[in-house]
Amino acid sequence: MKEKKRIIVDILFNAWKRSSRIYDRDWIENRMKIFMNYTLKSLKGQSNQNYIALVRYDRSTEKLIRQALSKYPPLPPNIKFIDANSYNREIINSAKGYDHLYIVRLDSDDLYSKSYIQKLHDYNPKPGTQVLISRSGYIYDSVNHRIAKYFHKSPPYHALVYRVQDFINGKRHRLPKGHWSALELTHELLDGANFISHVHSQNTLFTFNKNYTVGPIITDREEIKNILKDFM
Repeated sequence: MKEKKRIIVDILFNAWKRSSRIYDRDWIENRMKIFMNYTLKSLKGQSNQNYIALVRYDRSTEKLIRQALSKYPPLPPNIKFIDANSYNREIINSAKGYDHLYIVRLDSDDLYSKSYIQKLHDYNPKPGTQVLISRSGYIYDSVNHRIAKYFHKSPPYHALVYRVQDFINGKRHRLPKGHWSALELTHELLDGANFISHVHSQNTLFTFNKNYTVGPIITDREEIKNILKDFM
């Protein structure tokens, strides 16, 4: 009998402590617009919708989050904004009855290829593998209208792999150095261009870093549009 996987896409909206700006109405409304125009389209465009996306927000901003969401059509039932404090409970409730749990990291402004969730369902890691890492994708600058192939040894596009019962029992794969720590776990590499790192006016922590680009920078708008079609 084939073992069942529960795939959770883990998205931090403003549930981190890097800047006080992320609790402001303007920041939330602007980021919500980016999420709806890019990340949500990528999630809704997945060829396999057998996943749950949990978008985590800081509890103190719940009213602002709900107000921002009210300006858009209702989300599909498998994509939910949640109080960050309920994160573990939501995962455990969603994973009960499954054998394996994949926790897939995604920022609230980035994209996965439309075939990525299907790829995870099809992929069978070796026993003991703790994380699946995607190294290849694209970097897209939506302000200056340019895109390039992107390669990073350990970018923030990975899927942590658990047996469900182990996760329920408290097992966690720790990432003390952020996404770089994925290399210190037992890992496997996924092939293909699986992600888009999105550079935009609100993204102050990430730039169009040419140290990681591969090949030419593409500025032709039709060519950019054709690439984006595979992701949203």
